[in-house]
Amino acid sequence: MNEHDQLRDLLERAAPERPHLDPGARTDAVVRTGRATQNRSRALLAGLVALLLAVFVVVPLSRGDDASEVAHDTVSPVAPSCPARAIDVTTLPEVPALGGVVAVRSCPATWSGSSLDAGRSPEPLPTSPLLGSVAASFAGVVTGLPAYVLPADCMSVSVIPDPWALQVTTTDDRTYVLGSTMRSCSAVKIDGVDRGVEVILDAFTSSLEGSGDDTGTIETP
Repeated sequence: MNEHDQLRDLLERAAPERPHLDPGARTDAVVRTGRATQNRSRALLAGLVALLLAVFVVVPLSRGDDASEVAHDTVSPVAPSCPARAIDVTTLPEVPALGGVVAVRSCPATWSGSSLDAGRSPEPLPTSPLLGSVAASFAGVVTGLPAYVLPADCMSVSVIPDPWALQVTTTDDRTYVLGSTMRSCSAVKIDGVDRGVEVILDAFTSSLEGSGDDTGTIETP
């Protein structure tokens, strides 16, 4: 097939021979068909580009909405209020491992003691709560304490009962109470290990004093 035949074949495919059209009219028909095809291709391409732009714009916006919702759901920790009545520290359950602590506050405490000490009011602890990273740091100090060993001088002294209670709140809205009838020469069991109450109370009060520090860390007393 020579070049002339190839051109004729292409022309026949583009515009089949019509007896009522002369060669010039057939050529015009081919041109119009080509332009219409080109316009349809451009319209299709423009529609595809618009669709892709819509996808790339909508997806980030939807992700931004999700992020804003997450940020909206994230609120500052709040220390729950203490019970209406003073906490009896005589029969407190054992406290598990302190993980995810977000708030710690002192609460009024009492104990089922002898009639001699029943009317004695314990010295209150600071009422300001520990929140956020400061509360978590306090919990880390407490759980990192070594097992309590009764000092030798505690064996020869008589310690007056002085009940105290610390209400601990975790991220899953669970509440535990650390407490004892004494503030020295005593221990509380946390995660199966006895921890000295003096160090716990010192860590609590010192963390309140340093709660304005941006680091939110507490030095072990």
